[in-house]
Amino acid sequence: MAEIRKDLITGRPGYEMVEFSRIPKKRRTQHLILSWDNSPSMNGKKNEILRKTVPELFDGLKATSDEYGLDLFIRLKKFSTDTEWIIGNETYGVPIKDASWDPSLIRDNYKGLTNIDRSIIETAKCIEARSIGGFKPKKLIDIHITDGQPTCSDEELDNAIQSLDNMTRTTRIVIAVGDNYDIEHASRIATEGTIRRVNPETGEVKTETGKLVFECKDINQLPAVINSVSTGSITNSSEDVITINDTDLWM
Repeated sequence: MAEIRKDLITGRPGYEMVEFSRIPKKRRTQHLILSWDNSPSMNGKKNEILRKTVPELFDGLKATSDEYGLDLFIRLKKFSTDTEWIIGNETYGVPIKDASWDPSLIRDNYKGLTNIDRSIIETAKCIEARSIGGFKPKKLIDIHITDGQPTCSDEELDNAIQSLDNMTRTTRIVIAVGDNYDIEHASRIATEGTIRRVNPETGEVKTETGKLVFECKDINQLPAVINSVSTGSITNSSEDVITINDTDLWM
């Protein structure tokens, strides 16, 4: 209970002694976008992996949000020739505590291109929509999961990236799946940052700085990579630091 003290000279009520431990800490807001390549090359096992991974991912994000005091808003879009929002949209992110998943939202696509530039433009629309009244998010994380080379031109890709960067600071991460992805384009899309790999068994930490590109040649490891990268990306408030805490991903 707070205690009222009197001023020693006037005898009037003075200041209030507040028990600071009982003041709730201010929660930090974070916005996370998952951008899924839904071009024909992702058909079959890769799409099936995503359908099964999302519920586990949501559970992990909810637990991490509670642990770090975050108000996390999630969006998920799939891109091919065009981009389609399937959870949230450019104006609305779903609070992670309310997020639900329908596996039928991801289906095999038997025609279409890999226009990553249009996916990035949709991310820029989120910033635009949330900038009404002068407000802009301090940080937005966009994780692109793809297995191939963009079919858009280099100029279109660069223009999309520049348009987004002109609006606000974003953290762009690429999870490169399989053996056929284009590492050069993945590195152009991704932003610079620091990757901290923590061995849960020994506590040993390895740190590397560079483009935030995670290679996943073995698609059976894709669930672990998606979960670890997504949860590891939301825990730091000021820097582009991704903490990977998974024995299977220790390198």
